[in-house]
Amino acid sequence: MCGPPSSTLHVETPVRHTAQPLLLRDGLNLSPNHEQNAPRIYYGWVIVGVVVVSGVVAAAGTLAVNGVFLKPIPEEFGWSRATYSGATGIGTLIGALLALAAGPLIDRWGPRWPMVVGFLVVGGTFMGLASVTDLGEFYAYQVTGRAAHMGLLSVGLMSTIPKWFVAARGRAVAVGSVGSGIGILGFPLFAQIMITAFDWRFAATVLGWLVWGLALPPIVLFLRRKPEDMGMLPDGKLLQVLVSGRASSPTGGAHRETSFGLTQVLRHPSFYLLALATTSGFMAFTATFFHMVPYLTDKGFEPVAAVTVVAVWSGSATVGTLVTGFYLDRYDSRLMLAWQLGLAGGAYLILLGLNSILTLLIWAVAYGFIQGGMVTTQLVIFANYYGRHHLGSIRGVTMPAFALGNAVGATGSALVFDITGSYLSVFWAFAGVSVIGTVAALCARKPLPVETGGEV
Repeated sequence: MCGPPSSTLHVETPVRHTAQPLLLRDGLNLSPNHEQNAPRIYYGWVIVGVVVVSGVVAAAGTLAVNGVFLKPIPEEFGWSRATYSGATGIGTLIGALLALAAGPLIDRWGPRWPMVVGFLVVGGTFMGLASVTDLGEFYAYQVTGRAAHMGLLSVGLMSTIPKWFVAARGRAVAVGSVGSGIGILGFPLFAQIMITAFDWRFAATVLGWLVWGLALPPIVLFLRRKPEDMGMLPDGKLLQVLVSGRASSPTGGAHRETSFGLTQVLRHPSFYLLALATTSGFMAFTATFFHMVPYLTDKGFEPVAAVTVVAVWSGSATVGTLVTGFYLDRYDSRLMLAWQLGLAGGAYLILLGLNSILTLLIWAVAYGFIQGGMVTTQLVIFANYYGRHHLGSIRGVTMPAFALGNAVGATGSALVFDITGSYLSVFWAFAGVSVIGTVAALCARKPLPVETGGEV
């Protein structure tokens, strides 16, 4: 009922090997028998390691950590939750505009320096937050940090690993996504402990130093753009020859992949359906992350108990991330995304009826597994549909939808709470949005390529 798959665009087509070694653009002299000198450990796995560390640290700038500050800061200054959340919403929208420019830059030059700038800004705004005295200063720091996180870090993290893998993409993305799960598991709990033991200003200062100290060294030293820059193809095969701008592969069929340009992608209904599906899912779960600690403390749970629920949720999400990645290399990512969105919709309604810490922890395990799988699926599905060469640009274009969804979810939920004093209608809305996302995912049929040559 959703229509047949599209059948336009082209696919990368390997060219024949030549008998003579050719001089590549980066000065490497590789011949068809050069594969015997391939390194034992593919550098793509080093990239995965850098993304893991970066994901851990980037979690400090997520709504999960932001939500830990949602009660102490407004209570000190007498602000409403909507006033506090408004800064996050504005920063998210500005970050979406920044992502439109960052995506093409990351495709061309690589993610290293955009991510360095992003972490410098995020760490600096945490330190600035510790010294705020009025609403204007708070908005300046919060908006800037959120914009850098959404516009630079998110695009860089989403588009890096899929450029290095094709056959093992699901597994590689799953391992790389573990970092985000670990960060969301640890940083909210760490921040809450710092707030409880000292105060929120001390916690913000410590977070700022951690962001700088943990993220910047591995990115500067090890992050690279794509395997071709190092004389290789995805999954560890050596780049043997370069003829008229095309690379040959020793196992060409294993690395054939549709390569869509941004203008081509924008002509396909599947792109908009995927954007709707992933935005729906992420709007709901990021807003739930943001409001979970206040929601549970409003119900009478101690702050540490509330953060523990979030930590268990995050730990289970890490497991879901890994498990899903291995299945994505074997099964249809579209159907997996639809399944995850459908289960998530039911989980929001179940949450409303939970009133004990035991049932909340069980819910956190189940929902975390679903949400972690959704993270991996959305990272893989765009690369599976449209290829890896323009992935930064493609994901940059999806960021406005992500940003709008995040802003509406986080800030809108705060407004609803301020008006009604309850999150009841919020979680009902999240269930409905998840159903919409499920339908969109089911209708997003993968375009069928036409073999008309390719690009590297």
